[in-house]
Amino acid sequence: MVEQLPSKMSKNILALNSTAGGDAHAAYRIARFGRRSYKELTVFVPGLCKSAGTLLCTGADQLVISETGELGPIDVQVREQNDLFTRRSGLAVPRAMNFLEARVLQTLRVVMVDMAGGGPLDRESVADRSRNRSGPVQCDLWQDRPSWSG
Repeated sequence: MVEQLPSKMSKNILALNSTAGGDAHAAYRIARFGRRSYKELTVFVPGLCKSAGTLLCTGADQLVISETGELGPIDVQVREQNDLFTRRSGLAVPRAMNFLEARVLQTLRVVMVDMAGGGPLDRESVADRSRNRSGPVQCDLWQDRPSWSG
């Protein structure tokens, strides 16, 4: 295959890009090859073009997307354990955990300020405040705590 590659810079190239994703490093190398080997790299997207395919498109001088063309996010796609063809964003779980962590810390700060104010807090009032500020996910956490009033 190396013998078929152009030995000098050609005028331009049109690359057809349709993929559900793939290796980001390979997409980067393909885009770099196109940029180095041709004066103008045009990428045509006729359908789905996800993840690594979208990354390849960022290296184009011109991007042509058909009416049915669709670029996707540049993120890690994780296969579902029991389904070979189903994928989900690898960023979804970390984002959700970061959101929950921020809400827990916000609620904890509010409770600590209330406690520093001198008022004794019992389990029910802490659970009520947690529920009102952070939602039901964290409520059970606070209900299982021992009494704050000593």
